[in-house]
Amino acid sequence: MLFVVVMTVISVVGRFLFNLPVRGDYEITELACGVAAFLFFPYTQFTGQNLVADFFSSGLTDRFRARLEAIHALIYAVVAVFLGWRLFEGLLDKFYSQERSMLVGIPIWWGFAVAVPACAVLAVVCFWGSARLRDWVRN
Repeated sequence: MLFVVVMTVISVVGRFLFNLPVRGDYEITELACGVAAFLFFPYTQFTGQNLVADFFSSGLTDRFRARLEAIHALIYAVVAVFLGWRLFEGLLDKFYSQERSMLVGIPIWWGFAVAVPACAVLAVVCFWGSARLRDWVRN
């Protein structure tokens, strides 16, 4: 993401001062932000840093909240598996069609190639988290 910030600053300054932006800056930013988002999903789930709307659950007991979190992690794992499967289908399609971005010619499948394993890691983290929380609830 730091690379994207630096490239954007260079592009904006270049566009303003010299009418010379970085070619394909939008394409590069789009790809980099998509990749970064998918790479952060497993990390935020593992560290428990996902956004939580605890308005309704703040008054519940720790035990009941842990049960809700275990169910949430299980549902999130199923969603990650489904999303990973669909992204894998997209990866195959983009790889065989050799579709590229319009200005810079970046292969579109590169983003999918990062997102698919990230979804797999997210699913593993979610299943692990759900099992860990279920064990905590039992004790």
